[in-house]
Amino acid sequence: MKKVFLQSSDNDTYIVDRDLLRHSLTLDRMLLDLDLDEAEDGYIMTEPI
Repeated sequence: MKKVFLQSSDNDTYIVDRDLLRHSLTLDRMLLDLDLDEAEDGYIMTEPI
């Protein structure tokens, strides 16, 4: 599993599978538009999830 760490504006951190994130229909469109290949084991700053 390639982990992606999502950090919301209230500093909650979510660890998700990168492939699941890429194909998820339930996440905000902004997350789907990110270049996840550059986010391996890194932080993606997001709005509140």
